Amino acid sequence: MASLFERVFPPMSPQSPQLVEIVDDFVLDLPSLIEGDYFRADCTVQWLGPAARKELDREKLRHTVLRYARPESARHSAAHLDTAQIAVNARLSRAVPPSDSEARHLTATVRLSADAAVQEAAADWERLRRDLEVRRLNDHLELDRLRHLRDDIFTKPDVARTYWLDKHPEALDAVLEERFDRVAEILESGPQPSTLAVANVIREFLAGLGPEHKEVMMGLLHKALADFGRADLALRLPPEPDGP
Repeated sequence: MASLFERVFPPMSPQSPQLVEIVDDFVLDLPSLIEGDYFRADCTVQWLGPAARKELDREKLRHTVLRYARPESARHSAAHLDTAQIAVNARLSRAVPPSDSEARHLTATVRLSADAAVQEAAADWERLRRDLEVRRLNDHLELDRLRHLRDDIFTKPDVARTYWLDKHPEALDAVLEERFDRVAEILESGPQPSTLAVANVIREFLAGLGPEHKEVMMGLLHKALADFGRADLALRLPPEPDGP
């Protein structure tokens, strides 16, 4: 039981260390999107903490800034300094002091810069990348065009003749030659998309059937399409088989 003196004069609790505002300015090299090119980052870090731990917390917070800033700066090139700076500062706004630090109310900002040679190299790199993407897109479009010619036009001699005549109206006699049949034969014998290969197999199979067997086969196709939920395709099948 506490004495009368202790009740009148309770013992004082130890005081917490006084927190002071600390500002730290330093410079970092941050990676850019282009390997080997770096941003110069002038950093300012402010926090509240015990004066006695100032140097220890300073090192911890510098590592924190680096850990938050590096992944974001590496997503941008020096050709877009303002965009990179905004993105890195937005990332730093979410930075929190490490658990073994006594820093409180951390604020960190950076100002990015880059040498003129680095900015020029970044601009050249981005132009080359855009040119490469344009070439890839053109190649992709050309490949699609060639596939369309192969699969939808030149494997069908009658369509190929119409296509040729549309493009060369002055060469009417050319549509009477057998070249379109030879081209279709060559293209059909080469590698084809699986869907086209299946269609050709079914077409050849049906062509070799008599009327009765062809009618049975068409009925099976109709039922298979309907069973797989494609009654819309089943309705597009001819209602009666072609003649022999």
